[in-house]
Amino acid sequence: MKSFLLILCLIASGALAEESTHRILGLSAPEREPDLRESMKALPEVQLVGIDHEKAEVILRYDFNALFPNYNPKKPLKPEEIEKRLDEKLRTATQGSFSLRPLCPIPQGELQRLNFTILIPDCKGCRLGTCNSIARLDGVESVRLSGDFSELIAWIDPKKTNRETLIEKMKKDRIGLPTP
Repeated sequence: MKSFLLILCLIASGALAEESTHRILGLSAPEREPDLRESMKALPEVQLVGIDHEKAEVILRYDFNALFPNYNPKKPLKPEEIEKRLDEKLRTATQGSFSLRPLCPIPQGELQRLNFTILIPDCKGCRLGTCNSIARLDGVESVRLSGDFSELIAWIDPKKTNRETLIEKMKKDRIGLPTP
């Protein structure tokens, strides 16, 4: 009980930084990492601790009191509330280029990897738009581009979506697919 009270006091005094892992939208290719790091400079209360490109996840360390200046220890915050505040801060700092999502609840072994050859303009914004378009589909857990941007890799929950749904979405959004 004493350690719990000590932790609450440390949080209340700002002496304790919190860390959490989140899925991130917008980190679709290694070229986006410097953009994320630069944008994080606008958030002094949040620090980027780690990036997992394969899972499209980031680890963030944050000053709890700076994020929640009116925090009431009698009413503990839920993880979703913390993630929502971090997402608001990140979206504002990056003008919507990056956003946070809850972690994938499905074990990696149950996800299906789909690879698509795509034709995409040599434009960072086009590449980001392509990935975000697919990443927002229900059942898509992670999307990234290959190093030469010729391939889109999506990790999906096969119980919620499939290859045909992603192809339909790409066609609807005019994402270039090679003709057979």
